[in-house]
Amino acid sequence: VNLHYEDTVETDVYRALRGRIQLFESVVGPLQPILARLPGDIGRAVLRGARENVGGAVEASIDEVERGGFDIDAGLDDDIGMPKRPASPLTMDYLDKVLSTPSLMVPGVLVRRLRPREYGVRAPGMDAEVRVTTDPAYYEAHADSLEFWSPGGALFERVRP
Repeated sequence: VNLHYEDTVETDVYRALRGRIQLFESVVGPLQPILARLPGDIGRAVLRGARENVGGAVEASIDEVERGGFDIDAGLDDDIGMPKRPASPLTMDYLDKVLSTPSLMVPGVLVRRLRPREYGVRAPGMDAEVRVTTDPAYYEAHADSLEFWSPGGALFERVRP
């Protein structure tokens, strides 16, 4: 189930991508098993030294695909995985140090330590401070009363230089 708001950029992007994916699947999808087998069929023909009709092997593959569906999971290699990404330079310890060191904070932003890894932060133009934490577990337990101080958070983005 895909939920989205009408008349938004996200909806337009989602629909455009969905259309392209459907176009790709309709054109390339049925060819995938044939294309995957073609190098092997050619290789076997060459190794046998026969001048067999490779086109016949391709047609046989097409017939097989048309008789039964193709399981894309079976066609994927087991060793395909997500590439390793480098560790983020912004660790929670680093962000905590920024909050606890006035010289590292954006000028004009007031930070008051409330308890370990919890702070009151007030940016210029704000009427009141906002409670933030750099402790993921503490945030999980108190998400209704404070913000998680990390990139993407509303207050974090507001006070970023």
